[in-house]
Amino acid sequence: MFKKDGLIAFERRTEEFLRLRDSDDLASLLGFAEHTLLLQSVQPQYHLFSIPKKDGTRRWLEDPNQVLKAIQSRLNDYLQSAYWFLKTDAAYGFVDNPTGYEAPRHIHSNAEQHLGKPWLLNADLEDFFHAVKAESIRQLFTRQPFGFGEELAGLLHWPDHQPGTLADGGTHLASIVQYGCN
Repeated sequence: MFKKDGLIAFERRTEEFLRLRDSDDLASLLGFAEHTLLLQSVQPQYHLFSIPKKDGTRRWLEDPNQVLKAIQSRLNDYLQSAYWFLKTDAAYGFVDNPTGYEAPRHIHSNAEQHLGKPWLLNADLEDFFHAVKAESIRQLFTRQPFGFGEELAGLLHWPDHQPGTLADGGTHLASIVQYGCN
């Protein structure tokens, strides 16, 4: 939605997001009716499918329905903008960069730092998003820098079809998890 914006736009989106106080504010910010957000939060619809892995087993993925995906995508733009100002020096993956920024953060710029090194660890954590508890994400949104109330924090974690966990297909999840790992 906002992928070609500069630093000033990132600052504006961060301020708008951090001013949120309730579901009506969130609905207005994301451009959806409040009842649509509330319905998607209590009855999230995901399409479950699998893809083959190299070892012959299947990897199961959850793809949100079109409405939920659009909500999550718009939310991700605001989460990414705010994260830009809070990220650690070690953050490279899943980081949106403002246009014109001299030292972009992405997988390539991270890999360049490791060229010529004798060791490289590559790890894939099995069922990572399912291991993250939705309650932890809700609590994350009640603390700084957000300080959101319980209603809004509860709405923002968009639980999985498995009670209490996160769906691995949410377009905003990498951004949310980055805050927890920061």
